[in-house]
Amino acid sequence: MDVRIVAATNRNLHQEVELGRFRKDLFYRLNVLSLELPPLRERTQDIALLLNHFSDSLAREMGLKPVVWSSEEVAAMQGYDWPGNIRELKNTVERAVLLGKPELRHWTGGEVQQEDSFAPATLAVSGGDGYPLEWPLKDVERSHIEKVVASHEGNKSAAARQLGVARKTLERKFKEWQDE
Repeated sequence: MDVRIVAATNRNLHQEVELGRFRKDLFYRLNVLSLELPPLRERTQDIALLLNHFSDSLAREMGLKPVVWSSEEVAAMQGYDWPGNIRELKNTVERAVLLGKPELRHWTGGEVQQEDSFAPATLAVSGGDGYPLEWPLKDVERSHIEKVVASHEGNKSAAARQLGVARKTLERKFKEWQDE
């Protein structure tokens, strides 16, 4: 068996080894190739590319239309601190693909005000055909899947093709919901 492990951390593992908080033998087993990637807030020029990449790939995966970001929205996101780093950006895009294009509550010269964030509470659904902002993501996913299956008159194979997932994935989701 050929296995590769990819791991990420926000800690200095050399220092953690020296302080005795990380096993030296494990460090040397894992440390084949080290890449240091600055946080998203320090490489804002990547945000526009990441928005488009996540939007396209997530929309394709879910069988939905990708979100197109305006230059004002990109500029606002570039001005945001992204404390959750790339995961927060990806989750923001996923919500936008699922719920509809987000709009910020307050704009100040193209920048988002500090009290705003891209958390679910600050997203507004455009077009009125999205889901309530209070819903957790799992409920949005369930509702969307059920709507797609209903649009195919219960044909889960056709729905799975539209959603870009395997039929077994849909079966597993329905079983999970039944067990709740």
